[in-house]
Amino acid sequence: LIITPPDRRSATSAKIFEYLYAEKPILALTYKTVLEDIVKETETGWVVHPHEPEAISSLMENIITDKSFYNSLTPDKERIADYSVKTQIEKLESILSQIV
Repeated sequence: LIITPPDRRSATSAKIFEYLYAEKPILALTYKTVLEDIVKETETGWVVHPHEPEAISSLMENIITDKSFYNSLTPDKERIADYSVKTQIEKLESILSQIV
């Protein structure tokens, strides 16, 4: 479970990288954020608006009671690799070397 404020587009918890690495399904309570983009891009979980309790409840019920729904995720390993610590550090190094 990761929750981010829907009014902060760039808000992304570092937890996302841990969850991607752990290959566990992600329930992201967020809206129009980078976190939402990552979860959808990598196909690693479900996204629901944090201010919609009925939608959250419905999704949780499906996750808990419907094994086929829970197992329907098809994580994109290539996209997940783009978010690995190693890849992110390499990107940062590249940016920093251009600055220096």
